[in-house]
Amino acid sequence: MKSKLIPVVIGAVIIIAIAVFGNICRIKDVDIVFSEDTPTATAEEIYSVLGIETGTSILSVNETDFRTRIQNAYPDRTVELVDVVRSFPDKMTIYIDYNPAVLAVRLSGNNGYVLTDTEFQSTVRVAETGLDKNKTIVVKGIAVTNTFNSDAFRELYELLSALKSAGADYEKLVAMFSEINVGTDRYSFTARGVSDMTFSVPKSDRVNAGKYFSEYVNAFVSR
Repeated sequence: MKSKLIPVVIGAVIIIAIAVFGNICRIKDVDIVFSEDTPTATAEEIYSVLGIETGTSILSVNETDFRTRIQNAYPDRTVELVDVVRSFPDKMTIYIDYNPAVLAVRLSGNNGYVLTDTEFQSTVRVAETGLDKNKTIVVKGIAVTNTFNSDAFRELYELLSALKSAGADYEKLVAMFSEINVGTDRYSFTARGVSDMTFSVPKSDRVNAGKYFSEYVNAFVSR
């Protein structure tokens, strides 16, 4: 009889412990941390989208529900949930990534452009007349149909990732360049407002694009 009661008692103790712990661990502080400046969203807006209420149990936080809410609020994927970190007993930190659509890729068939970020996650279709070339980099030499899942875009992603690692984030790229021409054997960048400066990277050495960017910047500064 005792052996049968032991599991029941242990189970009851666990349930009581969870209930007590959940009652103690109620959300008091919530921090919204952005990976970069996010002009399309504010901490208050994210807070509202997620429907966070202080005073609720930190154990009841559903990260899957949070992700769904963000996806519904930002279907173009310019804003994404990276992680939810619980700091017991009463603090929660939400990490948000910003994927600004700064690349303009021609739609196959010349039916306008697809705006996307440097990781090819967000997608916004615009007509040619609706494209603001002062805020985007036009990608030439390749076009997109229904997906960015191709070798050409994978290689371009590797190039842009190498540039980002070297300090050339999307803001710097947009400020410095107006076009990226994808050629047969190299990528050529058109400088914004500087006609006699060229920047190119061999396709075969795209993972070392940071080296070429540094050389370009040094040449630009020493003009």
